[in-house]
Parts: sequence; structure tokens; C-alpha cells
Amino acid sequence: HWYPLAYETSYSYDGTTTTMSWTHRNVSFNEQVDDETFSFEPPEGAELKETTTPDMTEFDSVSAANEATAYEVVEPDMPDGYTVESIQEMVIDGTSTTSLSYRNGDKGAYYSVSNESVSSESAAGSDGESVTIGNTTGTVNSYGETTSVRWSCDGMRYSLGGQLNQSTLVEAASAVGCP
Repeated sequence: HWYPLAYETSYSYDGTTTTMSWTHRNVSFNEQVDDETFSFEPPEGAELKETTTPDMTEFDSVSAANEATAYEVVEPDMPDGYTVESIQEMVIDGTSTTSLSYRNGDKGAYYSVSNESVSSESAAGSDGESVTIGNTTGTVNSYGETTSVRWSCDGMRYSLGGQLNQSTLVEAASAVGCP
């Protein structure tokens, strides 16, 4: 049936290697499944809510994104070698987020701007290191090899991250600042 019944994966982080193994036992293929298995009876008092998938739009350029969005997408000043790989807008319940993904060989970076109404404090977040982004304040966090900086301005939320060091990210984000 070409289905893996056992597999193992390993990863290393900070000098420590972790290995995980999975083994499936008592496996049967093409067994008859009772229709009742897939029937769901919501508990009494439960409210059924329907959700919609986000509206996604791809753009060929930042200028095309600017023409289509109600806000300006100001690009960060990315280091040499980083080129825009994709530009997308996602709209969920009236909140629009435009994302740019960058690539430089095997390294990637991402930038997003959103019209989600937030205060400067909640967009920057309380955890992480406080940094100056142009004429506003942001927060830097690192997760393994990825570093990100978040900031807000005039109700807009911004984020820039990737496999770049903190000073490079802050410098790139400062080109956006608080437009």
C-alpha cells in the first residue's frame, strides 16, 4: 500500500540532537467504515458558526499592491541580494494584510503590513528587546536562526523578519518607519 508504518526524524538545536520515532501497529487497509463514524451531534446549546476562507490576491509588483490596497505598502530597505519572491494580500473579516516574501539564495525574509487596528504597545508586544524604528519604537525577538521586528504606526501593524541579524533588520525596517 506504500504507506509508512514506521518513521524516524531527528533535529539539532543549540548543540542537542533530538530524535523522534513513530510506529503504527494493528494497521488495516480498505476496511469498511460505518457511516456513524462521521456523524457529529453538537452538544446542546452549541452555536453553529460558519467561517469563510480569506480572500487572497497575488500581485506582480509593490505598485500593483499599492493600487489595490487602501494603505501604502512601503518596502523595507533589504540588503543586497534579497529579491521579492511573492506579494500577496489576504483579507479576513475586513482586516487586510499585505505580505512580501524575499529570497537571497537559501535565505529568506518576510515583511507584512496590516490595517488591523492596534495600539503601538500591543503591536510591538511586551516581550523582546525594544528598538527604534525610524521615529517609532518596535520590538525585536529571535527564534533560533530567525529574528523578527514588529512595530505599529497610526493603527497599522508592521513586521519584518528572516535569517538576518538584528541590526540589519532594524536598519531595513527604518526605511519603512512610520510612513
